[in-house]
Amino acid sequence: MTDSKKRPTRKTTIAVDCEIDLKFKKIAASKFNFAHGWYTKAVNEALKEWVENNEKYFKLD
Repeated sequence: MTDSKKRPTRKTTIAVDCEIDLKFKKIAASKFNFAHGWYTKAVNEALKEWVENNEKYFKLD
């Protein structure tokens, strides 16, 4: 996606289990090589996958 086609974003504060957060950050940092925005990219990828895996169970209007 090019910069001119960015979707709106929202800042969100969440509480995450410390062990899961640490594992997630280690994997995400390795995958994205600490490139600018690595954590945001990883969280968006994880949330997108979660939605895709679960939306079939819930009807959304």
